Amino acid sequence: MIRFAIILTLGALALIFIMQQLLGFVLGTQPSTSRFKHDIKKLRNDLAQLLQDLSPWDENDLEMISLQISEVKKNVKLNQIVSGFINNIYQEKVVAFAYKNYYGKKGKALLYARNSKHEFYYKISPKSVDIYMDKEQLGTLHKDGGFFLLGKEDDAKAMISQSDTMSLLPVEMNGKKIASLTNPSDRSYENTRAVTLLEDIDQEDNDLLTSLVLFEIIHRTNTI
Repeated sequence: MIRFAIILTLGALALIFIMQQLLGFVLGTQPSTSRFKHDIKKLRNDLAQLLQDLSPWDENDLEMISLQISEVKKNVKLNQIVSGFINNIYQEKVVAFAYKNYYGKKGKALLYARNSKHEFYYKISPKSVDIYMDKEQLGTLHKDGGFFLLGKEDDAKAMISQSDTMSLLPVEMNGKKIASLTNPSDRSYENTRAVTLLEDIDQEDNDLLTSLVLFEIIHRTNTI
């Protein structure tokens, strides 16, 4: 009887262990809303130690940013995470980022990036990207490059070309071409200015343009 009770107890413990492992696997591969919040917090904490290496970001830095990504690190876990910095044309680190791919969920990923002033994060799915700045959702970037403000899905606020062949990608805002982005897919230009502003824009639109540019640079680079 005692031997049977011991066997039964060991069997129960083994079953509990297996269920815990399965639950951990499911949570680690299924990017639910709660999982995204958990992972954003973790990526934020992981990058905290890198922030001391960032140069201060000012209002002109968007035009100083380059396509150069430095100090790239990749883990070898189930859900791969790539981290690094975006440099400006003076080789200064101005943005830190971490990019997480979800194992078994093709096209689903999470990107967290921040400069010395703001944090941006991106909830990536195969057809669209929800973009946030400082915990507030700005809107959604669709696969064709159209960006729609939150709650205003009838009219695109911005449009950024998704061409793989053009050297300069036009960026429109409010139906007007306001900037061009050096194509991040072409690594031969990584030390030059990534962004050329063609029109004066206010701070709100500048923040939105920054969020789009950071996503395109990191998402399109060959290091991810």
